[in-house]
Amino acid sequence: MKKKNLKKLLLAVCCAALLVCVSIGATVAYLTSKGTVTNTFTVGKVAITLDEAKVSTDGTAVTPAERITTGNGYKLMPGRSYTKDPIVHVDSQSESCWVFVKVENGIAAIEDSANTIASQIVKNGWQQLKNAEGNVVDNVYYKADTVAAGSNLKVFESFKVA
Repeated sequence: MKKKNLKKLLLAVCCAALLVCVSIGATVAYLTSKGTVTNTFTVGKVAITLDEAKVSTDGTAVTPAERITTGNGYKLMPGRSYTKDPIVHVDSQSESCWVFVKVENGIAAIEDSANTIASQIVKNGWQQLKNAEGNVVDNVYYKADTVAAGSNLKVFESFKVA
């Protein structure tokens, strides 16, 4: 019977040794396994332009309608309304994009308070930008959603001197 117990003991020791070897081998294989992941980043093409209606110095749109990118000159008179209609055009071949505009309003102190440039911008769906602290960034507006290719975004339409 001793021989039978010795065989069982030897078999148990061999099984334990085999289990230890397989466990160590599997752990080493798992910890030394290598794989490759390749990430590719591309930069999209965003193309925008800004123009406005060409107007005479009294703020009346020139006929036939013409759009310019150079800006207009105005002779300001109290109580008079002037055409000023900047439009951001996102090119049809552009990627969808975020659009921001900075509007430097040099007549804010003398414009008619009933229909200010700032209020027209917000009415046209623009939101005023806030910094990380939640404070408004003066004169900077953005569209809350990405803008699709081929879009035309009206900034404001006119201004009036008080």
